[in-house]
Formats: sequence, structure tokens, C-alpha cells
Amino acid sequence: MALPAKKAKAPIPTVTIPKHDPATLNGDAPKTPKTPADEAIDFFESATIQAGQPIRYMRLPPAYTPYVLRVSLDAGTPASRNGVFKTNFPLDGGRFERDRFAVRKLPTDFSSPIQIDLPISHAGAFVYWVEYDGDTPGSRVKGREGYFNVDPVLRTKTRTPIVSGGAIAVDGPTVKSDYVNLPLDGLSVLTIVSKWMGPTSGWREYFAESSARGYNMIHWTPLQERGESDSPYSIRNQLVYEPSMFSDSKDLGSDGGKAKLEEILKVAREEYGLLSLTDVVLNHTANDSPWLLDHPEAGYSPSNTPHLAPALELDTALLEFSTELEARGLPTTIVSEQDVAQIIGSLESYVKERNLWQYYVLDVEQERSTIKAALDKHDVVAWTRGDIANKTVVELAHAIQDSGLIEGYRKLEKRFGTHVSGPVAAGFVKAAFVNLADNDALVDAWIRVVDVLNVPLYEEWNEDTKAALDQVRNRVKYMRLEEHGPKLGPITPANPLVEPYFTRLKDTEPEIYSVANNGWIWNADPLANFALWPSKAYLRREVIVWGDCVKLRYGDGPSSNPWLWEYITKYVTDLAATFDGFRIDNCHSTPLHVGVALLDAARGVNPNLYVCAELFTGNEEMDTMFVSRLGINSLIREAGNAWDPKELSRLLYRHGLGKPLGSMDGACMTSKGELPPPTGKGPTRDCLVVPHNGSVPHALFYDLTHDNESYLHKRSAEDALSTGALITFSFSAIGSVKGFDDLYPKLLNLVQEKRKYKVTNVEENSGIAKAKRILNALHTEFALKGYEEGHVHQENDYIVLHRVQPHTQKGYILVAHCAFQKGSKDRGFITPIKLRSTKAKFLYGAQIEFSSYEVAADPSTLRGMPGKLVEISRVTVAEGSDAEGPYSEIVVPDYFPPGSIMLFETQMQGLDSSLDEFCSAGAEDAFGDLNLVDLNVVLFR
Repeated sequence: MALPAKKAKAPIPTVTIPKHDPATLNGDAPKTPKTPADEAIDFFESATIQAGQPIRYMRLPPAYTPYVLRVSLDAGTPASRNGVFKTNFPLDGGRFERDRFAVRKLPTDFSSPIQIDLPISHAGAFVYWVEYDGDTPGSRVKGREGYFNVDPVLRTKTRTPIVSGGAIAVDGPTVKSDYVNLPLDGLSVLTIVSKWMGPTSGWREYFAESSARGYNMIHWTPLQERGESDSPYSIRNQLVYEPSMFSDSKDLGSDGGKAKLEEILKVAREEYGLLSLTDVVLNHTANDSPWLLDHPEAGYSPSNTPHLAPALELDTALLEFSTELEARGLPTTIVSEQDVAQIIGSLESYVKERNLWQYYVLDVEQERSTIKAALDKHDVVAWTRGDIANKTVVELAHAIQDSGLIEGYRKLEKRFGTHVSGPVAAGFVKAAFVNLADNDALVDAWIRVVDVLNVPLYEEWNEDTKAALDQVRNRVKYMRLEEHGPKLGPITPANPLVEPYFTRLKDTEPEIYSVANNGWIWNADPLANFALWPSKAYLRREVIVWGDCVKLRYGDGPSSNPWLWEYITKYVTDLAATFDGFRIDNCHSTPLHVGVALLDAARGVNPNLYVCAELFTGNEEMDTMFVSRLGINSLIREAGNAWDPKELSRLLYRHGLGKPLGSMDGACMTSKGELPPPTGKGPTRDCLVVPHNGSVPHALFYDLTHDNESYLHKRSAEDALSTGALITFSFSAIGSVKGFDDLYPKLLNLVQEKRKYKVTNVEENSGIAKAKRILNALHTEFALKGYEEGHVHQENDYIVLHRVQPHTQKGYILVAHCAFQKGSKDRGFITPIKLRSTKAKFLYGAQIEFSSYEVAADPSTLRGMPGKLVEISRVTVAEGSDAEGPYSEIVVPDYFPPGSIMLFETQMQGLDSSLDEFCSAGAEDAFGDLNLVDLNVVLFR
């Protein structure tokens, strides 16, 4: 039966983007060559290309093909009142500029919703908002800002499948010659510390090993020239690569080794299918960076940050006291709490001799002389801030304190820098003590007020001194006495009592050439700069300091510190041109405006720059703010933070589930539609409309990062296999560190460790690498082939993770027996796993056995524990049927000790892949003309 023709529908008001003409653009945006924004506009103005499937657009994925982000406003919204839409997305084409906004006038129709279409063409972080007339004449209301981030396009070499013909491919995954667009969920990142690799001439073997183990991106700790501490994160020269990386000094060249490094990274990319990610260190530089001598203004010093003056004095006192321990009869080697108490007791007296209280209080004698001189000269500034006559001295102290007329109040900028000018004080006491005429009596009255003012200031000094001494005491105990500390040994000039808070660049002009070292503070506000007033973190010794790193001072913008901004921008853009991605080191301490500006500059060089970061804000809303403002593509998460299997399953569900099995949101919420050209030029296109419901930050989920303790210390050595396997089943980017697969027994010290990695590929003595080869390869295939649905089940010490491709219902299931506790070989208990209407086939299983948890001493080579990966014999999957229908049942073998894993291939039975299409065929035509009453009859009658 033929269906009646569709009724004409009232058009929805839309915002038309005028015809793109770069010649009419305001500002300095370049006209040639065409930018991605120009290309997007050209795309929508060009003729459509016939293809088997309509071009899809959805929630801000990488712009492999330009698509539209539609912002919808409800009918009758206040934005209809002379409203405008503003965004810094380049709607008119041209280059993106953070502070350049496109403006679109909104329709004034109150009866229909308003839609604004943004043609998305390239990666980045963007903002938009709506402005409209307020309730009072002439007023304007700015709506809440919205942010959208577009993921970058990452392209890498394709690889052969790891599962072929229902079995694990012996030689897979092999890198092929063609390229593929890699979703962020397909990233498998390996962190490598370059200082343990040797010169670049030997890096090919590391590339071969990483690729063979299934990784597709290498995260490099900083490769720039290292400072005197030899830590990769203490960069001496941001524009020169570490000279020891090059076996031939000629490779360093006039460009600081940039060309040679790009050459070796090209080998990694083209021959081994490895993208490159590097740390970007924005917050500090090495304490021996030569350019600091020429540009001490790049750091925080008393000359540019005056309230640091007493902190510098205290730091100097601590260093001097540290050299005098023996002369004072104090222990230089700490072996007991009594030694600590003896040192701190003597230090308290030593610090108080420095009279740091003078930075806090008003100098009574100075106040006496200045007010006396003013009164004698009749130099009086009349008090105009309310009636203070006949008030008590305490009330008067509050009045002058609240007036803001006390200069340097609590600024701590110099000794006796807190004071009230004589004329002001004179006017104050004349207004307060109206019955006193004698100047000497007025002076005495003012001193009584000063004494009251000084009481809380002395208390503040006393409290700050006590806090500083407590911090020193705790630090000394941790660094030299406690079992879990480094136990540094004797106190010497090279290894003082506590780490210095300041780097002394010169012996002269300490107020200029003493610059604050960087560090971190427990539970600090990430948006507050702890080097700036009113923070007293350096004075109270609250900073856990990195003595080899000077904190950089960016100020409010480039005008505050022009040389530093230019220098670091050069550093960042050079890296963006060389690497595929950034890991922002210490991101939570990076001033937000600094991160935004520098990442904008980096994306100007490499629009498809992948950006990840580790945030320690402790607050999901704060995390989201950093992600949205900076355009962070992935936040680093770590499985090692879980304290038991239940918590690990929560993290897996939170960061790696994808969509739950059987999700209907895509099918139910997506609708077909027609897309008018966003510019008003070009054809109307068929499209899919997908609602945007907001998102949580994407995860780069590590089994272990390079700066955390090994599983041998956290849980058990065996858990490396079970947790490492579970992470690979996450529908997110995943990561590991070189040495995790090799079963390194402990955290390696970035500063002190000098040995080199041992390359073991996927051989017998390669730890869990054989298993990771399979699982890492599967992880990438999950993303490329859309295994986006998942299920996490935790039972006792077991976690089961199932990944499914929704269109085919093909899947993989991983059974992992966690090993959070040491020593047990017990199978534990898990209920047999029933898969309804699904067949399952065993693919792989393994457990790890250790002959010892010790590693033989080797002065030159890093080695893993002697762990043997033992493959499990094929597990037969039983099949049966009951009242609920057919099923497959997976039963864990009798010997399946903690740390063991099993991998199965699954396929739902009786599924016709064309069923969805058949059921939905003609539905739109059949229901297109029904009104709400008709739909009610169809659905409920």
C-alpha cells in the first residue's frame, strides 16, 4: 500500500553563515594557504559525493570528514531577545585565535527552537556563549560559557590481526605499509626513560621490542639536555637535546639535535608503527640552566616577589645551621627520634635569633618618631572614615586595620615594612582621642594602638615559625630516619639537613639571584600559585621541594615576562613540530592561562597534537575545567591506585567500560535528518543527528606509571599479569612503563639510576611480554573495529571483563584472578560463567611462576625478576541448555592461582546481522505523519 505524501513542516529558524570570503576578514588571519576551517567551509559548499552510506556526524570525534556541531536553544528562550551567539571557533574560516570571536545574530522568533550549526573541521579547544537583552533597558546578559573539544586525527601503520581463524596468530601483529586513523581508545602507550636506552644509534632494538609487544605509541620522558641532577625533568636547556643521546657529536648540530631526533622518530613511525609522545615541562627549569644568570626575572625572587624575603632568610639560616651541627655538638648522622629532637630544639633557638618577627610587626620606635614629627609640624591627614571618638584601644586597632591605611600590612616584604605614615597616624589619634591636646600624650595613645595591632602579628610570626619547624622536623625524619624514606645518611654541605628552597645563582645580590625552587603541596588549590602573596608556603616550609628545579614566573601574560614567554613558546612549538603528542608534566600546577596560551601555540604548528596529562586536583569538576580549557584529550589514570579487586573493578567500569552491553542509546536517540549547508551555499545533505549529553574526561589508563612503586611492593609480583591484562580490555587509551612487562622488582630512581635497559623482545625471559603482545594487539583492534560495549563483573578476587562489537555481537571475554595479596596459590572461588545464547572458544591462558623475587646484582643492566610465563592448557567450554535456553559455561580450572588469566572468543548465536535494518525499514515513512494523539494510540492501545 502506498503511503500518503508527507505534510509540509514549518521550518526551524537557523543561523546562516555568510558566504566565506577570506578577503573580508578582520584581523591578521592569513589568507593562504587554506586552514582547516577554510577547508570545512569549502567542503560544505561543494557538491555531494555519492556513496553507499551517508556521511555521519556525531559527538566531536576527530574530524576525519568535516561534520557539524549543532547548538540548539529552546523556543521562547530569553536568547530570542536581541540575542547573539559568540564563539572563538573560526566560523568564517581563517586561523584560530583564542581571543577572536565570531558573532551570529539569533532569530527573534519566540515560537520555534533556534539552531546554530558549527562546521567542525579540526582539533582544538573552543568556547561559546549567548548574549541577549536583560530585563532592564540597555542591560545585556551573558549566558554561561560552554566548551567543546575536538579530538585530533592520529594516523599510524596498520597491523595484521592477532586472532586469525579462531587462534592466536604466531607472527602477529605485523606492521604493514598502509596507514589507518587510530581512535584515542586504540592507543597503547609505553613510557620509556631515554637516559636508560643509550645513544640513538641503538634505539631500533627498543622500537622493535615495543612494536612486537603490541604498543603503538612511545611516551618519552623529556629528551632535552639534563641539568646537574641528571633528572629528565630538570631541563638545563629547553632548545637542545641531551648530548649523551648522540654517539656522534656532529649529530647535535647547530639545531641542538632536532634534525637527528626527527630522523629517528620517523624510523619509529614508518618502520615500527610507533607514534611519539613527549613530556612538556612548563613549570620549572634546571637549577643550573645557564640562561637564568642572564634572566633571573624568569624565576621568583625577593626582587620581583618581595614577600619571599623572609623565606629566603629562613632558608639561608637552615643551610648555615646545617654546616654548624658538628661545631654545636649535634649529631650529623641521624639514627633516632632523640637525634631529631636534639637538632630541632637547637634549630628553634637559631631561627629565633634571626628576628624574623620584624617582617610582621610595626616598629614601635619608628611609629613613635614619625607621628611625633607629623604632630610637631602640624602635618596631619584628617580622618574621614567614620566617628572613632572615645572608642576603646581594641576598637581603634580594628578601625585602622580595616581602613587599609596600614602600609605593608601582612605583606612581609621587608623588616619593619609594616607601618602607618606619620600624617595619617596623627589624623587618626586626633579623631580618636578628642580630649587629648598634648602631642606627647597623643603619641603615647598611638603607641597603645600599635601595641594592640602588633599582638596578632607576633602571634602570626610565632605560628608560622612553629609550622616551619614542624615541617623541617617531619622532613628530616622522613628523609633520614623512617623505614619508607630514602635514608639519606650523614648531613653534609652537599647533602644538607633539608633541601634548599632557593637556588643561589650568584653569591652577590641575593634579592635578585636567589630564585625559588619548584615543588608541590599536599591538597593545594591547583588554581592558586603558592609562590605568590598571600601564600606563605615557602616561609612555612610547606612545599615538598625539588631542589634541582627552579619555578618559572610567567606573570599575567607575555608582557609580564617577555623573554621567558618567547623562549618557552619556542620550546613548545619545536616539540609540537617533532612529536605527535604532549604529556603536560605537573599539569595541575601549570597556571591555566599559561597552559592555554602555550597549547594554542603548539596546535598552531601541529593541529592534530594529542594532549594528555596527570591531574591531582582531587576534584572531578576541577579536572573537567582543566580538560575543557586546555583541550586535554586524555587524563592519565592508574590501576595501581586500587586497593582491592572491588576498587579495581570500579576503576575499570569508570574509565574503561565504554558502553554497557546491549546499550540502546545510539539506536534510540540517533535520527536521520537533512543538513542545510552551514554557510547558506552548497547542497543539502543527508545526515545522522546524535544528541550530545556531555562527557567525562577521556582516560589514558595505565597499569603502572614511571613514578610509582612496582606491584611487588604494592600488591604482589603475580598481579602484574592479571591487572596488566585487565587494563588492555579497557575501551580507553591504555599505557604501561618499560619494565612492567619485564617484571622489574622496584621503582627506578630517575635521578640516581645509571644502568641501561635490557632488550628481551618476547623471548622466554621477557616476563609477561608474550601475553601483553596478544592483549595489546587486541586492545587496538577493539577500537578500530568498534568493540565499544563492555561488562565488568567482580566476584571475590576475580574480575571478568567482556568486550562486544554491537553490530555483530562478536566479543572477547577475559577472566582474571587478581593477586592483591602475596603468597597464596589458592584457586579461590568464582561461580561458573554462563553466557546465554553465546558460544565461547578458548584462545589463550597464562599464569606466572617465580623462582625468586630477588634480582641478581648487575652494575650495568636493568633486569626483571626470574618470572616464567606458563601457558595454560586449552580449557573446554561446556555447552548446555535449560529453561532459559542454550548457553556456554566457562569453569575456572582447578589450578588457577592468583595472577592467572584466560582469554575466550565469543559469538552470540542466532543473530541475523540484517535484522536491525529489516525491522527499521519503512518506519520513518510509516510514522512520519503521526501526531502525538496518533502515536499514543499506536503505542498504548
